[in-house]
Amino acid sequence: MAEKKPNTARKTTGGKAPSRKQPARAAAKKATLTNVKTTQGRSKGAPAPRKALGALGFPIPAPKQDALVGHSTMDHLYVPKPSQGVTFELQPKQVAAGVCRVRMSEDTIGDDGNEWCSHCKDGGKLNLCSLCRQGFCQRCIVLLEGTPCPLCHLIPGHMNRPLDGWGKRSYEPYLNNEGAIIEFRTPQTTRDVFSIALTETLVVICIRLQGIASYEAPIESIYLHLQPWLKGNVAFVDLDYNLAAGAPIKNWFKRLNALCQELETGALKRFTRVSVYLVTHSTPDFGDLHSEPNNNGAATVSEVFKVLFTDRLQRILTRMTSKTLTILTCGAVLGCRDSMQDLKMFSQQSIFDRTIAFSQPHLQLSLLSLFLQRSAELLFIQDKTGFEPLLLGSESLGAHTSIVVFEGSKGTRYVWAHIVDRPFGQEIPFQCTCGALKSFQLASKTETKITLCCRTCMAAKEFDAPLGLTWINPTAQSDRHGLWFKLELEDD
Repeated sequence: MAEKKPNTARKTTGGKAPSRKQPARAAAKKATLTNVKTTQGRSKGAPAPRKALGALGFPIPAPKQDALVGHSTMDHLYVPKPSQGVTFELQPKQVAAGVCRVRMSEDTIGDDGNEWCSHCKDGGKLNLCSLCRQGFCQRCIVLLEGTPCPLCHLIPGHMNRPLDGWGKRSYEPYLNNEGAIIEFRTPQTTRDVFSIALTETLVVICIRLQGIASYEAPIESIYLHLQPWLKGNVAFVDLDYNLAAGAPIKNWFKRLNALCQELETGALKRFTRVSVYLVTHSTPDFGDLHSEPNNNGAATVSEVFKVLFTDRLQRILTRMTSKTLTILTCGAVLGCRDSMQDLKMFSQQSIFDRTIAFSQPHLQLSLLSLFLQRSAELLFIQDKTGFEPLLLGSESLGAHTSIVVFEGSKGTRYVWAHIVDRPFGQEIPFQCTCGALKSFQLASKTETKITLCCRTCMAAKEFDAPLGLTWINPTAQSDRHGLWFKLELEDD
């Protein structure tokens, strides 16, 4: 018989809190490779003279015990002593409150378009298309001046494509500026071969409830993930909040106004895109957002948003060319009618182009890290504005939570389904009532119903397809990796 263990600390620390205190298409033009732009390469490797380590002026020491190896007891935490050139910082358990931290690199690059080759993703002498934002370095493609852009030829008007598609492919012969045919064969889609690499300025803002440590929210990792592409053209802002009456809320407005000042006239004025991440808790009964740390207070979504996104900040956001909001909180904010309605109404104000939330009642932020990094890269670097491409390869996230996306007055729920592990996106019990673990197998399947049965006791469970579901990429092999489907949210 398994030994019973004492209760352990939960990763989700939220709890009950006191109750409420598309553009017009451009005219058709011929795309030609005319302008030549020279950019700095991303790969910095170069030949260097070979030197024996003994020739550098110091002896090679004999192997020793690793300096990071030490001992700890229940009463004393071992911290290794600093050595020459090495410093150690012990992260405090208590998180400092009242933070407004800005981080950016001094290594700036141009933001006037494509800085990197769309094929090798490096810098160099780029042939720039006169219509789209693609650039091809002269190491990858050698073409005469005035030759049509390869991608504009293959998919005419691709820069005006719908959100979730590239457009129709052309089968006309590819001619250079002298009329000679250039062999151009691409049997598959070109979304990876010709992916763009934008370098326009972007500020990543993390707004988190006080008491949630910055390392608990994987937002700074997004900044670090984008920095090799954007260098000094990406900035990270870490801002915590406590909306309790008196000094805490006054301190919040003081720090928020300081940030607005930087965005209006300071170091962040040149930034034209923004991605905001709100990290907080929500109450299970009403879907209210926590307004104070330690479960001391909560308020409706609309009330919290009025304080977090003030009129001054909203005016700043209107000048941004791209702006997204991602809400990282437990799924009660989507499961309660009033909070869901508040999110819909907020989205209809078009303060943000897109608002994303997650339905998992016990959301684990660590499981979202890779998805958030990838979605930021696809949107802000590769300029892939559709949401559905982000779902490809995100099965592990789908097994944890569904995703709700608001874009203006439109709301869509994305759900991952697996024929056995998650039939029509519905969870199955890990343990059958007979005591068997992971014992369910497929018994029968139709387009609208899946039946599973236990291998041990043969107990059956039926799962019905939700009304109005639309499969995403239904031709893919779904039995092994599963498939995503979407449901349009109905207006109340």
